[in-house]
Amino acid sequence: MQSVSDAGHTGGTPRPEPPTDGGSVEGSPLWLQTDSYLRNQIGIPQGTRVDLWALPDPPAGQRPQHPLPILMKLAIHGSERGMLTLEGIYEAIQDRYEFYANTESFSWKTSVKHNLALNQIFRSNDGPTAGEEELWSLDISEGEGYKHKRARRPRPSAPQDPNTQSEVPEDT
Repeated sequence: MQSVSDAGHTGGTPRPEPPTDGGSVEGSPLWLQTDSYLRNQIGIPQGTRVDLWALPDPPAGQRPQHPLPILMKLAIHGSERGMLTLEGIYEAIQDRYEFYANTESFSWKTSVKHNLALNQIFRSNDGPTAGEEELWSLDISEGEGYKHKRARRPRPSAPQDPNTQSEVPEDT
């Protein structure tokens, strides 16, 4: 019989047990809303814990099929307190996926930073004491989208050619 932590896990990688200390936010109304939102968005069946381990294992050494923002959401949501530092997000993804642990490129880490700054679902919280690294959590209250409206320069109008005027037929 599978434990709750193994339900739905299809990969060969052992799944760690969920945290059991009293600091977990699991079960709070906000956590339950976020859990339901992510479960529906990603297609995670009931009875499967909503975290990085709910996703299928990719072939050895290959990139997971889900984009980084999904992995980031699951890393944060599946964490002990529902919050992670930037380094904690990196570690959770690397612990789960061999591809990110073994890649020589750091471009994926730049993408993580970019998504944290860009997407409104990622909320920055100050660390518990001054000088500590900021903690990131999920806030689904405003849905998905960008934190700031993109500032774009107005496009220049197409130049008008004086030789091409639209002719309107006259009524006779």
